[in-house]
Amino acid sequence: MKSNTVTVVKMDKILNIAEADLCKGDILLLQAGDLVPADLKLIEARGLELDEFDLTGEIRPVDKKVDGEDVFAYKGSQVIRGNGKGIVIATGDETEYGEILKQRWGEVRNRFPPLIKGRYLVFLVFLFPPFIVSLSRHSNPALVYVIFLAIAIFSVLIQNNELFKCVLTSREVEKIKSQNIQMHDETSLDCIDNIDMVCFDKTGVLTTREIEVKRIHFADEILDMNSFASDKPGYNLAKIASALCNDVVFFEKIDLADSIDRALIAFAVKNGINVNELMLKSKRIYEKPFDSEDRYMACGFELEGKKTYFAKGDPEIILRMCKKYLTASGIEKEADLEFLLSVNTKTAFINQNGDVAIALAYSSEPLEIPPLHYTFLCLLQLENPLKGG
Repeated sequence: MKSNTVTVVKMDKILNIAEADLCKGDILLLQAGDLVPADLKLIEARGLELDEFDLTGEIRPVDKKVDGEDVFAYKGSQVIRGNGKGIVIATGDETEYGEILKQRWGEVRNRFPPLIKGRYLVFLVFLFPPFIVSLSRHSNPALVYVIFLAIAIFSVLIQNNELFKCVLTSREVEKIKSQNIQMHDETSLDCIDNIDMVCFDKTGVLTTREIEVKRIHFADEILDMNSFASDKPGYNLAKIASALCNDVVFFEKIDLADSIDRALIAFAVKNGINVNELMLKSKRIYEKPFDSEDRYMACGFELEGKKTYFAKGDPEIILRMCKKYLTASGIEKEADLEFLLSVNTKTAFINQNGDVAIALAYSSEPLEIPPLHYTFLCLLQLENPLKGG
């Protein structure tokens, strides 16, 4: 099997070399779709976003900026958007990913019962003389064997505290594992009575990696997805915007979309939108891909002779682009101070609950491409659903 190739800069030339030949100090080039093969310190980053789920459990792509707090790209992460350049600072087992693997291997080794050490067998030497004497004098040799074997086993267990605990807890460990609870170190049962508080890393531990639309916040109404039943114009437009406002140009590429785009598309499908048919009917006439600095994306479509533009992104950014807002019943109103405060309050509430707030806006103005001003449509509240029992 051929080794993976990576792109590096050496002597002012761009070269493709085997991943195994990477060394500290090499300058590595990254682009969308690449798996980061080593730990890097970034020296250039243009719209660079990395998926670090396997390392940190973080479900959302992480923005990387040279002038930001996090200027490192780690082995095992994947480039979602943008491109960059970095200096290799660690490879192989020396990377953060390598350290994680070594820790997990150490945990696996710790799960095996401890071996009986030689010093614990010394006591058996002292049992040998009385065993011989008893065997020669007793009329039932089998009983002597059983008694002395039991004494020998008990003495070894008493001296080897770890092995003794392993024997006592093995049945309890099996019960725990039968409940789909994974234990990396069975010795943690020793201190379980002293635990007052347990902290969990939510993403990837208690929750799935996927995101779902939980609620839709309109200016005059909040829609819970558990009780979705409405054909109001605002709701219908929100479903269409969710299906079309993404970076997915071809329906066949939906599975490669990021988690937020997949969540919005799934929401549209769940509520009666045939996304494939809608994409075939809609002619994409404008697009601005998501950028981590702008914090929004926009696209335009011609559907049944009518041009409509959508924008999606950070509520703060989308609000600045809007002069009007739409109610759930389809009435457009001027965006006043009360409306702006309401959206900011709802956004803060969503974030405080550990969910993600995404804003949608639209425009049907045919005079400007792209439009200078949008109409605020709604806030989408996204959550990580809990894993099944």
